[in-house]
Amino acid sequence: MSTISKPPQSAGKYDELDLTAPNTAAMLSLPSQKKWQIYCSRKGEDTTDQATGPEDYIRKLNAIATLQYPEINTDEEVRIRTKQVDALKTALRTSTHSFVIKFIESKGLKGLLNFLKAMDYFTAQSSIHTSIIGCVKALMNNSTGRAHVLAHPTSINIIAQSLSTENIKTKIAVLEIMGAVCLVAGGHKKVLDAMHHYQKFAFERVRFQGIINDLGRSTGIYKDEINLKTAIMSFVNAVSVIHRVIKPWRSWLIIS
Repeated sequence: MSTISKPPQSAGKYDELDLTAPNTAAMLSLPSQKKWQIYCSRKGEDTTDQATGPEDYIRKLNAIATLQYPEINTDEEVRIRTKQVDALKTALRTSTHSFVIKFIESKGLKGLLNFLKAMDYFTAQSSIHTSIIGCVKALMNNSTGRAHVLAHPTSINIIAQSLSTENIKTKIAVLEIMGAVCLVAGGHKKVLDAMHHYQKFAFERVRFQGIINDLGRSTGIYKDEINLKTAIMSFVNAVSVIHRVIKPWRSWLIIS
């Protein structure tokens, strides 16, 4: 007679799912069958190749970071590099909690931030940049990853520097991250400090000059223009609300 596997019964067994304490408690209170269905469903999201460890992704990331923007077979080379970074983004988004912890312990966050700091101009305008920011977003949707990004002394400043790109998708992603950071404890000040840093970095006369200018900018593509202006207004709203309620992080704030 076949046996049916049983779901974990203790809270510690659910650590790999990176659930909040209330969600873990709710899971434990469910009937065993329902609990098992949810557990399998969440574990089933792990679609990455577990034979590829965090260190392998970090080695590839660091290798790409040393490369200049390709002058030969440009489109194909950019596509290849973007695909490699996208693989890391997927791994961070779908792998187990222990994968993310190992990624951080192996200096993966440092690798992402160094990549953002060291990019040449053309890489900064490319889909490679968009994918790197996507990795940061995926990392911040994990509780441990988010804590390390927020605790890093210059991470938000470095992320803000990506607002200088002309790539609309990258700029929108950065605005989403910055707006979400405003809504966590201590995040509002970090964002204001980052925008002050960006003012100097981009040689702006006043803070927020660039994104306000973008509100009146025509991209030539209606959908991109609407998406950018929506992201800007959402960010400005997050920054400007005085009587704010600090909320727990929600992954929907920074959808990839």
